[in-house]
Amino acid sequence: STLFFTIKEVKAQNKFHIEINGGYVLQGPSQGIMNAGKNAWALGFNTSYAVLPEIRINLLTEFYNFPNYTAFTSGVTPVLTDNATYNSSTVQKTSAKVYQISLGITFKSLASMKFQPFVSVYSGVYFFRNVIYDYANYWSRGPDHVDITLPTGKESVSLIRGFASVALGFQIPVASRFAINLQGAYSLTFDSAYKLQDFIPVLIGLEYSF
Repeated sequence: STLFFTIKEVKAQNKFHIEINGGYVLQGPSQGIMNAGKNAWALGFNTSYAVLPEIRINLLTEFYNFPNYTAFTSGVTPVLTDNATYNSSTVQKTSAKVYQISLGITFKSLASMKFQPFVSVYSGVYFFRNVIYDYANYWSRGPDHVDITLPTGKESVSLIRGFASVALGFQIPVASRFAINLQGAYSLTFDSAYKLQDFIPVLIGLEYSF
């Protein structure tokens, strides 16, 4: 009983928790802001305080990076010059980055010391930054082969949207102060119906308690 009391006493002192996480972000069916066509990788940092052994208050920051993707390609148009005839098309590529900061609360089950399910609810803001690049392609397939891509424009669009999310996951303690967290979440922005944006991040993190 003395050993059990000592372990419980040490755990009670671990009020603060920090976590580094990363993973993959899927886009949900509502793509009113991004419409990116590709999914993203994520990197984040979570700080939490245990108000009770089963309840934590969280401050979460995340970064989503969506790779460049082709959003639009026009049809082929002949271009006549004094010396040759070329084909041309217009291509629009987009890259997107999303920054998240939010507050949340986590409820964790302590029924097992090896596998601890939890549910979290968050609310905060997303900072969206979409960069749109326009290119013109020129090419010919004759003896004087030409294949040129020229940038013709660049546009940056920045938006801020509030959001709410719910996450389900589990924690696996691996040492007295370290644990591995695995979670999946669903996030949806606050906006009019046709502009809603949702994400489904799947994250794995390493947590340290002190």
